[in-house]
Amino acid sequence: GVLGRWPAEGAHRKWFRPAKGTMSQVMAGVLEERGYDISLPDIWSGDSELIDPGFHARVLANAPCDGSVLLMHVPDLAWGSQINDVLPVVVPILRERGFSFVGMSELFEGSGSPSTPR
Repeated sequence: GVLGRWPAEGAHRKWFRPAKGTMSQVMAGVLEERGYDISLPDIWSGDSELIDPGFHARVLANAPCDGSVLLMHVPDLAWGSQINDVLPVVVPILRERGFSFVGMSELFEGSGSPSTPR
């Protein structure tokens, strides 16, 4: 199944990002049964729909705040490999602004399940 192919596993937790941020109740139940937490980004520039590395670089460099989760897709035939142009621009800018990059498990270390309503 899809979970076995792309486990999105962090050091201590297993993560799943539903496409377009939506999923059925059945999918949510399967993910819960298998111990996955849900991850949703707060910064996404629409890179799977728009091929414009400059635009994506501006969005990703200017929108984050502490705790932001950025999303950019890996290279694909449908939308190209613009991530390869965007990240070398964005990462140094964000580091200069004092941001660091950590995995989801580290970001939520010590917290309850982020998928569980609080």
